[in-house]
Amino acid sequence: MIEKILELMGFSRNTYFNWKKENRPIIKLLKKYFSEEDIKEFVETGQITKFDSLSLQNKITQRKFNELFKTVDSTLDFEGVYLLLKFLTTYKKELLDNINNYNVLLNMNKVERYNVFLLHKLQEFSQDTEIKEYNLSENYAEFSIYLIELQYDVKLFLYQAFNTDFQYVESKEVKEIYELFKNVTSLEEFHSMYIKLSILDSYRN
Repeated sequence: MIEKILELMGFSRNTYFNWKKENRPIIKLLKKYFSEEDIKEFVETGQITKFDSLSLQNKITQRKFNELFKTVDSTLDFEGVYLLLKFLTTYKKELLDNINNYNVLLNMNKVERYNVFLLHKLQEFSQDTEIKEYNLSENYAEFSIYLIELQYDVKLFLYQAFNTDFQYVESKEVKEIYELFKNVTSLEEFHSMYIKLSILDSYRN
């Protein structure tokens, strides 16, 4: 492994051990996330095949994610959209932490356990004062079903996007939607913005 890192980085063995002693992030990154075979393949070919496959999967997921934003407005009333955004903003870190601890590959054909935590958080969110104040129990149920039924990969991408304020999402339209609505603090404010700005309609078209 060390020899491959030296070949990749183009420095001496002494430099490698000095950097390791100094806890340089690049050394930690290479040792944690890349195997000797990965580095060997990159040095010899300029690419890592398994990452190219992941990149393709990420593009497919990104497309599904964009389609989600195109359809969410037509699927839910504005109250449902508001509750969805509020829920994901409120629990964004907890949802991502939980799903990251779930290994879907080890649980094929089993109960979708990553939804158990989601259901718990949805139950907690059902006590939100606005849901009771504005009698939004039906809207709450609709957005809950919508979120639960999302495919695993899209759900994961959604949690990641909210947790990082959409900075790694390529779609400018989706980023604009998020920027407009992320600081909304009430249903009235959301409705006013929703009516005045036709961003969701223009994006859907």
